[in-house]
Amino acid sequence: MKLGFFNIDEMLASGSSSHLLAWMEFFNEEPWGAEIEDYHFGLVSSVLANCHRGKDTQPFKPSDFMLKSSADSEPQTVDEQLSILNAMVDQTNGSNQ
Repeated sequence: MKLGFFNIDEMLASGSSSHLLAWMEFFNEEPWGAEIEDYHFGLVSSVLANCHRGKDTQPFKPSDFMLKSSADSEPQTVDEQLSILNAMVDQTNGSNQ
């Protein structure tokens, strides 16, 4: 593998605790991964949306465009799920007429 170790055990055995701490400090200063990428795309999307929003529209925030995890929200009740499903069916039936 060009970019690193293929074997995780080998990687862990070859590193020192100071090396791990240095990587942890670097991550705190320059985070990477899906969460920060999601924020970056949310930021760009909010800037574009705010450039084109109406005067009476509230400004968009990056979080308006970021993915939400299931841990961020309350679970839906069966009644809420049925209501959403019924609205989708009603909308589909209305578009066929």
